[in-house]
Amino acid sequence: MRSCALAITLVALASLGGCRAKSKNDHHAPAFSYYQAKFQPVPIRRVVLLPLMNETHQPHAEEVLRDAMAEQLRAAGLFEVLVLHPHDLHELLPPAPSLATFDTQTLVQLAHQYHADAVLFGSLRSFHPYWPPRIGVTLHLVETSEAMTLASIDGLWDASDESIARQARGYFEHQSPQAVLPQSELVLHGPRYFSNFVAFQITQALTRGAQSATTASDGRARRQRIGHDHGRQPTPIKQVTVLKTNE
Repeated sequence: MRSCALAITLVALASLGGCRAKSKNDHHAPAFSYYQAKFQPVPIRRVVLLPLMNETHQPHAEEVLRDAMAEQLRAAGLFEVLVLHPHDLHELLPPAPSLATFDTQTLVQLAHQYHADAVLFGSLRSFHPYWPPRIGVTLHLVETSEAMTLASIDGLWDASDESIARQARGYFEHQSPQAVLPQSELVLHGPRYFSNFVAFQITQALTRGAQSATTASDGRARRQRIGHDHGRQPTPIKQVTVLKTNE
């Protein structure tokens, strides 16, 4: 299968337009940079959430964030979310000490085996569970029909930054209207509470992108989904880095 270059890296994020830099003077500044595609080739109805690579020294931290993300994405209701575990990927991805790579064929397998329109994957780069909590994560949402990156997020949510702590308290108070201080401080002292807050902001960004992205026009010939058009070879990707936990 012929390969053409596509790499999803943090280097690419540095050059993305439209990303908002966090300012210490902006109490509502996001804790992340964000890329969103202007259009999506096909409607996204089912997303496969792959295991996150855990680059921290906190065992199972990636599972805490993954579960929080799955809950928030499902609550948003824009698409179905299917969570895969490391053992689900043994037949799809070759063994690797800390990460694996997949090409177009693996996207085809994911698309066919799980009827997936897109794949969400990434790495947990920082996780400090207790005061001040801190979560750093990089995520990529790639659709399976044309191997197109729909969205990328690179963020660090650090509660030692008062603007982030204020947003976290606001999230908790919105979710629990009867909560009063010091109850709202729980979000800053419980790893699952803070993970839920981070997952909520990630979901808001991803779903906002999904709502605003324009589906490819019906006026032009839409490319058929890879693996469904047996008359031609799909445009392949050379390598997409999939960050994967060890077992």
